[in-house]
Amino acid sequence: MARSYSSRLGGPAAIGAMLAMLTAGAEAQAVLTLKGGATCAECRIQLVPSAVLGEGEAGLRPDGHAIVAVDSRGGYFVFPTTQQGRLAYYAADGRFVRSVGSPGAGPQEFDIGSVRMAVSPGDTLFVIKGPFLHTVLPEARGLLDKTRLPSSNALPVWTAHGLLAQYKGPRGKFYHQLRSPSGEPRSFGDEPAMRSPYDWVRKMAPALDGGFWSGAVNRYELERWTADGRHVLTIRREASWFEPWVDEPPGVRVTAPPNPQLSGVRERADGRLWSLTAITDPDWQPVPRPAGEARERNYENPVSRKSMIELVDPGAAQVVATARSERGIGFVIGATDLVYDIGIGPDGDWEVQIFRLVLRSPNQ
Repeated sequence: MARSYSSRLGGPAAIGAMLAMLTAGAEAQAVLTLKGGATCAECRIQLVPSAVLGEGEAGLRPDGHAIVAVDSRGGYFVFPTTQQGRLAYYAADGRFVRSVGSPGAGPQEFDIGSVRMAVSPGDTLFVIKGPFLHTVLPEARGLLDKTRLPSSNALPVWTAHGLLAQYKGPRGKFYHQLRSPSGEPRSFGDEPAMRSPYDWVRKMAPALDGGFWSGAVNRYELERWTADGRHVLTIRREASWFEPWVDEPPGVRVTAPPNPQLSGVRERADGRLWSLTAITDPDWQPVPRPAGEARERNYENPVSRKSMIELVDPGAAQVVATARSERGIGFVIGATDLVYDIGIGPDGDWEVQIFRLVLRSPNQ
């Protein structure tokens, strides 16, 4: 049974107690619907520059589709790079330190496939590329091992109980423990209704108490799961700039703009949530077809992708602040308040800019 709550500019005073009750073991699932604007209209969300990650050894640079993770030292893992199969590591101030890896099917090589990453508290980096889980030593000092996974679409997150991944798995379960202190595999969470392939694509983040947050990319809906595998809360945000959708329109990124997509969620130390959504400019234009090409290219002009940033307070049942960024930013893996943007630097080549999300109140 689900219990529903709705908020327009606030919410029930007892929402915090209700969430605590659910986490403590009640069977009911809470559904919290957030409507309207931010409760702190004067608050500003700012992107404060933190570092720039650029050229490394032998011309190596971040790729235009790179993913960024951070360790406890503040160092950054960047993958993929402009050198196939090479993962780059940068110091906290942006200095290039080293790279590791090579392309191939061998035990110390990265296979072909999209990249997903997670970082453990001991700074071990886990890279899922294609159907393989790669373990990278701290500070990218080498590749430790390589394990085949049951799925080539696993999306990982590190929780207090080890490495967790989301994929369509055995016995109809959706979430799977890949690495745990006990070494015992565990699967939980029933597979969602298959309305669209995008229902399977989730953005996940650790929760403060050892559980995790999960959200499908095609709707603004955040699920809260406990460490023992119970779905206890769903936050549904109603926003004019993010209508839920099932399928991409015909010709997406070629003749039609892409739909908004949930980029990620992060839980802060105070229990409030940062959320990111990728949106498209109203004046979106596809990349012009190069002369001599027979068909349109299946990609868009990256400068047409923008971001909506929100700070959500589940305990108060409200959206605290909302901001639009002209950058197409994503969360840095392993951090609560770091985001990154990939673009062309002053030297005319790819670079990654790291920013810190900061909420400024009216008296600051």
